[in-house]
Amino acid sequence: MSYMRPSFTRYSDFDTEHTRFASKYSLYLYREGGVDEDTRVKGIPVLFIPGNAGSYKQVRPIAAEAAHYYQDVLRTDNAATADGKAPLDVFSVDFNEDITAFHGQTLLDQAEYLNEAVAFILALYHNPSRSLRESGLPEPKSVIILGHSMGGVVARTMLRMPNYQEHTVNTIVTLSAPHARAPVTFDADMVATYNDINTYWRKSYLQPPSLNPLADVTLVSVAGGGLDTMIPSESTSLTSLVPDTHGFTVFTSSIPNVWTGMDHLAIMWCDQFRKALVKAVFDVTDVRRSAQTKPQVERIKAIRKRLLTGMEPVVQKAIKDQGKKNATFTLGRANRR
Repeated sequence: MSYMRPSFTRYSDFDTEHTRFASKYSLYLYREGGVDEDTRVKGIPVLFIPGNAGSYKQVRPIAAEAAHYYQDVLRTDNAATADGKAPLDVFSVDFNEDITAFHGQTLLDQAEYLNEAVAFILALYHNPSRSLRESGLPEPKSVIILGHSMGGVVARTMLRMPNYQEHTVNTIVTLSAPHARAPVTFDADMVATYNDINTYWRKSYLQPPSLNPLADVTLVSVAGGGLDTMIPSESTSLTSLVPDTHGFTVFTSSIPNVWTGMDHLAIMWCDQFRKALVKAVFDVTDVRRSAQTKPQVERIKAIRKRLLTGMEPVVQKAIKDQGKKNATFTLGRANRR
């Protein structure tokens, strides 16, 4: 089980002055009691997006682990400090448990709100009264996104919205998210939105890097496997959306030191998985860069090293080689006949 001492601070000024969804949604900052209770921003911004009928409080296990891992391990590690590690400022949004999976317009509303929230979060680091950031560090220009279930789809939708500010999101990690197809098909807006988003992502990676708006984006989809009875495993696949150079799908049962499947909600609080996830997030961070993360090539390499076994390319090569042998064997038999 996961244990934490959560404290949430609501940004009431954002919710009343900076968005047309002020009366509907809210933005919060998480702090772990006994570890870091200062509500001024000081590190690397991370934004959690809940899923269908989800709660902003679902981020507690992950945010608590991030606070403890930095406090107990990274803070006193000179090598980690030299590598640009800093505490995570974990933000979360309250969507009032909106039923995102059944209404396409709600998905679009959430994506619009989140882009406004990202702009507000980044502005906090410019405000001396709200920031405790070390002098000499560049001000953050992007936010790492964690999305659970439909929150992962909303995260990808953000980059398609008219109010998206370029390069403000470069790393998205989704948990049990139905990327490949809509969970329900009776809402025409939902189907149309899915088609638009997925077409946009596919076509972007067909462009040369200089023309690809997603060239600097890393996308990782984590699936719970057979124990997740809400989202079919095939729906979490990124195979048709991003190339291997920019993203991949992984099952929790194959993540080192996790080795188990988990249901749709357990993926948010499973202790061994949250530890692996937090380490993966820290692995890609670099507070010395304005993007707050390592370059894209290093980013995908770091996440692969943390969440994959390292045997995947070998297995894929073995499957291809076996396929060639089978084809040769079949052809040889046919010739002998």
